[in-house]
Amino acid sequence: MNTTMNSTNYAAAPTDDSWGFFGTLDMNERLGLRESIEAWNDAFEIFRSAPWQPTDIAIRNFLRSRWGRHFADSTSFYDGSLKSRIQQASGEKWVAQEFAELARQGFDTELFEDDDIA
Repeated sequence: MNTTMNSTNYAAAPTDDSWGFFGTLDMNERLGLRESIEAWNDAFEIFRSAPWQPTDIAIRNFLRSRWGRHFADSTSFYDGSLKSRIQQASGEKWVAQEFAELARQGFDTELFEDDDIA
């Protein structure tokens, strides 16, 4: 784990991702780059205020994982703006459970191996 990075780096959208939350929204919602980054930022901020208080690393790992992909898919089950749908989907029970699992595995303090934040 690189401890010299500050938390703002963790929140940087992985614009080259074709997987996880970012890639799934980009593909399914047909968003432009600016809108995809905005959705990533919205998700990050929404999770930062979650009652289970995930770390920025846990949020990044969740959003970049297969669970981030499922989370992006789950936003389509709700109505409203994309930000509103992200907010609604963040309250699903399985989301909190996956964050707990990430923490149990130590991925609330350490990035996944393939994550290379510049």
